[in-house]
Amino acid sequence: MMPLAAWVLAACLAVDAGRERITAADLARALPEWSQAPPGADLGYAPAPGLTRILRAPELRRLAAEHGVAPEAASDVCFQRPVEPVPVERMLAAMRRRLPDARIRILEASRAAAPAGEIDFPLTGLRGNYWFGAVAYGSGHRFTVWARVEVTLAIKCVVASADLIPGRPIDAAQLHIETRDEPPVQSAPAATPEELAGWIPRRRIASGDAVDRRWLDPPVLVKRGQLVTVEVVVGAARLKAEGLAETSGSLGQTISVQNPDSKRHYRARVEGAGRVSVKGTL
Repeated sequence: MMPLAAWVLAACLAVDAGRERITAADLARALPEWSQAPPGADLGYAPAPGLTRILRAPELRRLAAEHGVAPEAASDVCFQRPVEPVPVERMLAAMRRRLPDARIRILEASRAAAPAGEIDFPLTGLRGNYWFGAVAYGSGHRFTVWARVEVTLAIKCVVASADLIPGRPIDAAQLHIETRDEPPVQSAPAATPEELAGWIPRRRIASGDAVDRRWLDPPVLVKRGQLVTVEVVVGAARLKAEGLAETSGSLGQTISVQNPDSKRHYRARVEGAGRVSVKGTL
């Protein structure tokens, strides 16, 4: 014997996944008298994926009166939005649209029943070994799906030729370029060893490891106690002065600087090696 819940779902009328409302055309499939009403007549909200909406006989009689339909002996009518698990092949195709040159293998995938609709796996959803995507349905609704994946790309990597020591600036001679199959990264990898020269590892990087920029701090361009060139921007005018760095900083960071003459302290932005800028007077 079929379980009651399965029997109810089997007896429900399907509502198109792209629509938010039940119409007279939907109801006419169960109750022919509703073909008297305009097909697009709105009869109420469609159920969310995995749920049902039952129009009871009293409600059907009220709707029939509103739409000029001569009701027969109406019984309850059930509606559902069809759902089924997303096939792995569809997930893989959506992933390849985002990373056409990658090697992608799905190890495990969500089996939650989803509504029909376009599936997308944005690159922002790729987090470690999990890739989160969504099925778009209805008016701007999204149903989350996921997969555990192995994803690699042929990427030119900057590789350590020797062990890189935490806190010690990198020399370009300690690095070389290799093309490797690596997981895609959200940030752009360094293109040449020269780009990472002077950067400072926060952790030990063993010889042969591909160097991830996220493991590094940018080079210190201004050191505490150093005399720096200060570009002072006042309206359209640009003046140059000398200052004493009170804190160290990397490119783009804001540091404290002292005017050697007035002893006044001010904040300045690091623009390069030994160079800072400030808006306004010193």
